[in-house]
Amino acid sequence: VWAKQIERDDFFAELPPANVRYELDYTPDWKFLDNNRFTLTANYTFEQVQHPRIIGVEEFLNAHKLDFKRFAEDAKDFDLIPPPSGYLLTHFSWNADWKQLHWRFQVQNIFNVSYRNYTDRIRYFADDLGRNFVGTLSWRF
Repeated sequence: VWAKQIERDDFFAELPPANVRYELDYTPDWKFLDNNRFTLTANYTFEQVQHPRIIGVEEFLNAHKLDFKRFAEDAKDFDLIPPPSGYLLTHFSWNADWKQLHWRFQVQNIFNVSYRNYTDRIRYFADDLGRNFVGTLSWRF
C-alpha cells in the first residue's frame, strides 16, 4: 500500500508495510493418506518507510513542563516510536486425511525470530509471538 495525505503532505498512521510471501508445497503420493501435503512458507515484512513524524514521550513531557502547545502550529499525524525493522518469518505445515479424519500440524515462526508488527499496537510494549505449535484434528461425518 502506498498512500499519502496530499493536502497535509503527510503519511497516514498504521499503514501496513510491504511484504513478500513464498510457499513451497510437496504432495507425496502415500497410498494410505489422502490430501497429504507439506508446506514451507517464508514471509518477509519490510520496514515501514511511509510513516508520520516521530514525537517521543520525552518531547511530550518537556513540552508540558514548558507549557508549549505541541500541536498549535502543526497538527500533522505522529507516532511515538520509529517503525520496527523488517523481519523474515518461516512456517511449516503438514495436512492429511485418513478416511474421515483430517489433521493439520503447524510450526509458526520456526526460527523463533524476535519481531514487532508495525500495525499492532502491542509493538509499543513487547515483541510479537515467538515459535508456536498448532495441531488440529477433525472428524468429518
